[in-house]
Amino acid sequence: MRVYFLISLMLLAAVAKAQVVFDPVIAGNSPGGSIIMTQINIYGTDKLGRAINLSDVRGTPFSDSAWRVAWLFDFNDKLFGKFTVKINLYNNNLHYLNKMGEELVADKGQIKRVVFVPKDSTEPLQMFQCGFKGFDKDESSLFHYMQTYNIGEVQLVKRTTKYIDTYDSLVIYKLNRFRKKESYYLYQNGIATQLPRLTRSHIMESIPAESSAEAWLEKQQNKLKTPQEVALFLDYYNSKRGNKIRLVFD
Repeated sequence: MRVYFLISLMLLAAVAKAQVVFDPVIAGNSPGGSIIMTQINIYGTDKLGRAINLSDVRGTPFSDSAWRVAWLFDFNDKLFGKFTVKINLYNNNLHYLNKMGEELVADKGQIKRVVFVPKDSTEPLQMFQCGFKGFDKDESSLFHYMQTYNIGEVQLVKRTTKYIDTYDSLVIYKLNRFRKKESYYLYQNGIATQLPRLTRSHIMESIPAESSAEAWLEKQQNKLKTPQEVALFLDYYNSKRGNKIRLVFD
């Protein structure tokens, strides 16, 4: 029996610290599909490997340095299965562990959506998605995994880019470390609108004004100041426009 999870119901609580997963978790793929995997080096950062030894770079290229169990969905939002994964935001590779505990990388263009399994009922779903258009002129963002706080016609998206920064230390040699750039966007109809800040004025300027939306915000005392508040509002906004999307977790 299929269980349906409404994404909006999982976004009410504050984000909790990620759970470390030590054993590979592998579940069967959905009918008619399989994940094509290519085994690579430990991190798969070919550009980094040729120039810099990873052990010499401080920090992590991943969204979370811990392995997490996640549901993986293809570009038709069909479930592939459940895997233990990490998302590399330096080269936008999706890493996973196979049954032997070996670290592999999914071919780009295979997995659209990564939904991390909450460690308990109080932790909201943490979602990443790729395939977005309109972020870059050369469409290089198509395979950039970005955090999404809701699903539907209008989405709140956080784009995080990891890069290597070389800086002078107090000793003779230079040090390298991963840094990140973060920015929020409203994404709708293939258009990404960057938000200077998460505020009510910036959100409402970016979507068609509706009196019912303003009334809902007042009733809910929603200030649109946090990603969770914006996601709850967009769930309401999308539902009023007849845009409902459900993910099926088998």
